[in-house]
Amino acid sequence: GGLTQHLRSWVRVVASGTMDGTDMTVETLDKTLRVSAFSLTENRFATIVDDITDQKALEDRFRQAQKMEAIGTLAGGIAHDFNNVLTAILGYSSLLLDALDPDHPLRADVEAIQHAGQNAAALTRQLLAFGRRQVLRPTVLDLNAAVFSIEKMLGRTIGEDVRLVT
Repeated sequence: GGLTQHLRSWVRVVASGTMDGTDMTVETLDKTLRVSAFSLTENRFATIVDDITDQKALEDRFRQAQKMEAIGTLAGGIAHDFNNVLTAILGYSSLLLDALDPDHPLRADVEAIQHAGQNAAALTRQLLAFGRRQVLRPTVLDLNAAVFSIEKMLGRTIGEDVRLVT
């Protein structure tokens, strides 16, 4: 009763089963232990306690690495497909720009489409690099200039109740 309840306040049985006797994994506040107890003779028994804290930590890190690898593979696949779409957008916007006169009223809109496509292509390259676990070289970004370059498109997208200040 009382001792068992006290032990349960700082020990958690994670997994248990029986082999020759009892085998269980126990987590304390800072340790993970494997406790094995079995009979040697009718009146004698043995208990073996192994500290498997490092082994469990290594298994956890391995599982995390597997998850990150799966996310990288997924990101790379999505980026590859998205890059195919961007190639068409950038190609058609370039053809439109070639066909439009410099003072055509739609030219600025097509330039905004092309610029947005180029920004999306840069993001796609980052996703592809993440999928291949490449090291990216950070660059300084003038956020005001970036927002200003897509201000016209953002103005139509964000609505009248939001004010854009650069």
